[in-house]
Amino acid sequence: MHYVVGYHTIMSPKTISATDAKNNFSEILSLVAYKGEQFVIERKGKPIAILSPQTKSPRTPNPHRLINQLKKYPLGLSWEQAKPLLDDLHLPKL
Repeated sequence: MHYVVGYHTIMSPKTISATDAKNNFSEILSLVAYKGEQFVIERKGKPIAILSPQTKSPRTPNPHRLINQLKKYPLGLSWEQAKPLLDDLHLPKL
């Protein structure tokens, strides 16, 4: 069975032992990243982990980038008005 997730076509997971995963990790990681394959990793016949492609790239907001973007589009706020908004976003103090 195949599933399409993001840019990857996901097949039913293959089951491999923890030892095989350790010995072939680079190859397995390439299969996950470039072919969208999934692996269930077992230890002593019991599933302990699933290795699958990430569907979306996590993105951590960059506070400096956000501040620079806000500077391009002035909101008509004074520093006294804007500072509490920045503090609420847990950005570094300027």
